[in-house]
Amino acid sequence: MDLNQILEKRWKETIPGSFNATRLYIENFPLEIFIGFDAEQNKCLMLKSTSPFREMPSSVAIGYGLAKQADGSFLHIISLLQTNQESIFLTLCSNILSAAIGANSEIAALKQIERRYKQWQLLFKRPKDKLLSKEEQQGLFGEMLFLKSILEKEPQDYTVTLKGWHGPEYDHKDFRYGDNWFEIKTIMEGVTSIKISSLEQLDAETDGTLVVYTLYIADKDTTNAWSLYKLYHELLKILQKDGDAMMMFINKMNMIGWEDRKEYDDEYFTGKFMFYEVNETFPRISIKNLPEQVEKVTYTLPLKSLDSWHRSNVQ
Repeated sequence: MDLNQILEKRWKETIPGSFNATRLYIENFPLEIFIGFDAEQNKCLMLKSTSPFREMPSSVAIGYGLAKQADGSFLHIISLLQTNQESIFLTLCSNILSAAIGANSEIAALKQIERRYKQWQLLFKRPKDKLLSKEEQQGLFGEMLFLKSILEKEPQDYTVTLKGWHGPEYDHKDFRYGDNWFEIKTIMEGVTSIKISSLEQLDAETDGTLVVYTLYIADKDTTNAWSLYKLYHELLKILQKDGDAMMMFINKMNMIGWEDRKEYDDEYFTGKFMFYEVNETFPRISIKNLPEQVEKVTYTLPLKSLDSWHRSNVQ
């Protein structure tokens, strides 16, 4: 059972009430941990220390409080203030606790907790007042599917994999690892061509790979269907083994404008995905052959015209 599941189970076992809590034991964790509810009966993570340490900020979704106990100790209280953020709150608590496991002192643990907590608070403070467009959702779906496929391969270096994902940074290539690059395109069932929205997407000094996902709308009986919401939480589950990689992923999703909302729960399945080798013979427009008077170029490529560059898989 992973830490997220342990926390969820413990909250279910704790009777809601003002500062009702049960203790959680984690090996090599220098602070006492309690899972329960705060004075307003919000779910909260409570950490007991002999030091008050520093006050930390609250946000609309996540609150922080510091309470001095009768025995002179201090209780650091991290509370969920918005119930619709419950699933991400579980991940936040798991991530914060994981950051301090093995710390050699109480102060060292509190510093790790502070660092990780403040990273999370930056995410919650950023305004997210609208959903991604359907086009943005579709493109993100393909990038997340590809990211998932890389993370599931062995051996794994999650941080390196996340650093190579450049789509959220509006780089010209969605994924880049050394001289290898990958451009991801996602189309719906029935679409027979892909749109290249900038010259740089397929133009490079080295050969790369074009990956095309075809999405089909799933019904209630479809197995192996994914939504953006499910993909997001599946990637969090994979990355929970590496707290720094998880924060990198969450930051990149935040750059896109992602918010953990049920509106992203439309389900699809991938009937097929295609790999194309983008080499010197591939039909693309190159910057070096473009007249200087041309500022911007977009073009479409019919998939049937790319059969000569199709590959069964990619290394």
